Amino acid sequence: KILLSIAFASEKKDNPGLTMDEMNDVNDFMEKFGDDFELKWGLAIDPELGSKVKVTVLATGFGLEDVEGMNRHLKKHTEEESRRIAEEEEKRAENEERRKRYYGSDGNTTQYKRHPHIFLFKPEDLDNEDIILQVEGTPTYKRTRQMLEEIRNIASGNREEESPKDSEPIQGVISFA
Repeated sequence: KILLSIAFASEKKDNPGLTMDEMNDVNDFMEKFGDDFELKWGLAIDPELGSKVKVTVLATGFGLEDVEGMNRHLKKHTEEESRRIAEEEEKRAENEERRKRYYGSDGNTTQYKRHPHIFLFKPEDLDNEDIILQVEGTPTYKRTRQMLEEIRNIASGNREEESPKDSEPIQGVISFA
């Protein structure tokens, strides 16, 4: 790997700036080293250069594998990372075990909140003492759907009467002509 800085003066009347021919010269020079080089380059404007182009090699061979002692450092770093991951996994397992001890080990640990059944008053219901007593008699969080239905029946004037269980079912014939 090679990192280059290419500096040139900006375009003026007598100076064309950096031309393709000059960049081709840089590429031709780098091809002499072979195809296994990776080239990175950046451009800089330097008004003091005039019509000249300045090429500076900033760094070469900046792969981590090529640095002496880097393999030991990377190995040490991965060992530390593995140890840290193992400690985190151990803490997670410990916390999971603690949760199971207090809350049980069955898979159903979610608790469902009961939906409150709210009675919505109509203007005519506000004068009806029976409805108000029924609503005040059971807190909203304890009120069931059946209780709410009974309050609505009282509000509409239809008290549910016990229907005799021995009565005959109504029979009839529906005919479509």
